[in-house]
Amino acid sequence: MISIPDSFWEAFSQLKGPCILSTTDADGTPNSIYVGVLKRVGDQIVIVDSAFSKTRENLLRGSTCSFLFITEQFAAYQAKCTADYVEDDASIAAVQEWTPVTYSPKAVLKLNIQCIYTGATKIA
Repeated sequence: MISIPDSFWEAFSQLKGPCILSTTDADGTPNSIYVGVLKRVGDQIVIVDSAFSKTRENLLRGSTCSFLFITEQFAAYQAKCTADYVEDDASIAAVQEWTPVTYSPKAVLKLNIQCIYTGATKIA
């Protein structure tokens, strides 16, 4: 596991709008979605799956992820990640504490950050 700089988490706390999560299918075709129900938990980014389809298929197949966000100051960050796709009741109950009532969590995606870029600069 990498050492994630505090500057990344500070930027994450100031993210603006939805984030982008990208995966690939078995043929290498990319799939990107907006994600908005997410939270930092320890050194992971936890995302609620309430409507994944192609993304779910890719994750269950073992796809790695690219997670992008922009801050209120328009600084762009990208994290390359592996992912744990978790469907157990305890994980779903834990995210329901901070998930808007309009969402029905089906599973939880836990991103394990492998490297981080801001612009073209690798920071971790």
